[in-house]
Amino acid sequence: MPEHAFFCTLPAERASLAVAVMAAGGVPVLDFTSSPTVPVPDGAWVRVNNRRSVPGTGPVILSGSHKQPVRNRETWLEITEARPVPTGFAGAVLRGSEIGGPCGAEAGMVLLAGMGQDQKVILDANLNPRDAAAALAAGAVGVVLSEMLYGLGEMA
Repeated sequence: MPEHAFFCTLPAERASLAVAVMAAGGVPVLDFTSSPTVPVPDGAWVRVNNRRSVPGTGPVILSGSHKQPVRNRETWLEITEARPVPTGFAGAVLRGSEIGGPCGAEAGMVLLAGMGQDQKVILDANLNPRDAAAALAAGAVGVVLSEMLYGLGEMA
């Protein structure tokens, strides 16, 4: 992963958009939490609920309550509150109250401030460019910009 990364979560059915995300310098994350399994392009991450039969070969974001990472895969744990990341995980994807689905009770930037500087955090909080820059300056190693990127012509 680059020093700072911009992530775009895509429904698995739109896996073809992963190429456009990578061409724009982003990291595509195919969301399999409620989508059927499709081929995963090289360079794409996946988001799953279950540690079994994870598609693709790249990094994994585990959604839900998990204590162990996926064996032999870089695994990030999705969390909704500031807390230590269990041993074995590469880091946390921290979901603030601004995002849909499972999310924290507080704003993403507040949650980020509660994380220790020794933890790698990707912030998912429906950030605009200015807030994304602030999150990176505050220590996040990446930010999720999904909703903003959907409006770009390149994503059609």
